[in-house]
Amino acid sequence: MRRIIVGVLWVVLCATSVSAGSTEEEARSAFEKGDYVRAMAIMRPFAEKGQAWAQFGLGVMYQYGEGVPKDAKKAVEWYRKAAVQGHAMGQFNLGMLYDKGEGVPQDFMEAASWYRKAADQGDAVSQFNLGQMYLKGEGVPQDFTEAASWSRKAAEQGHAGAQFNLGQMYFKGEGVPKDLKEVAKFLSQACDGKIMAACFNLGVMYMDGMGVKQDDFEASDFFQKGCELGESASCQNIAIAYLRGEGRPQDKGDALKYFRKGCELRNQNSCHDYAKLNKGKLY
Repeated sequence: MRRIIVGVLWVVLCATSVSAGSTEEEARSAFEKGDYVRAMAIMRPFAEKGQAWAQFGLGVMYQYGEGVPKDAKKAVEWYRKAAVQGHAMGQFNLGMLYDKGEGVPQDFMEAASWYRKAADQGDAVSQFNLGQMYLKGEGVPQDFTEAASWSRKAAEQGHAGAQFNLGQMYFKGEGVPKDLKEVAKFLSQACDGKIMAACFNLGVMYMDGMGVKQDDFEASDFFQKGCELGESASCQNIAIAYLRGEGRPQDKGDALKYFRKGCELRNQNSCHDYAKLNKGKLY
């Protein structure tokens, strides 16, 4: 799973700000209403006086070109001012710009450094990204134990991507002992978080009885969830479940429906089986 490198919007942060004064609330309100000129007019004096919330807000506006010309270098400048004051989302967004190479030369070591500062403050996305960097050895030495540790911190906060990664690490025995029960636990959490690959993998585990009791009904439930999220192999498997009556009532119409959906998602097996079943030549 790839790192999350989409900047956090200022409006989201202000909604949970620790020290949101009336002026900050006015700036947030203006931003939410799309009155970026007013939001900028409110924030700039505070940013220039060293208020981290306003510095972060200006960074967002310059990054996305809201009320000002889009300027990644100025976004970096303002994020950095907020970040050095310990502003967690400023640290995350600055790390993200180093990660992407926007406004600064791409530098994974700098990205990891800023993610770590935000992660140490409990930011789940930064914890997830730092775990990914340790997993791949980007900006930090590859270290599966550290990858698992940071992924766990994010997973415990409900970060679905981290839950999926931790499940994969338990499956491979990377940084943690191999443990199929833990795999199933974290994949279930990730599936609830709409990670389609987690739903598919958990369906396979129930289908084959890996770390869980074999159960065609449970397998079909997870395949259906995966298909609804757009995972083509899940559509293929739920179609077969309907066709054979394994974990689902036998129903040719539903089998055709899910073969067609899998085909629309470019699963070649689904396309083949949909054509064959339409002609009455499948099974």
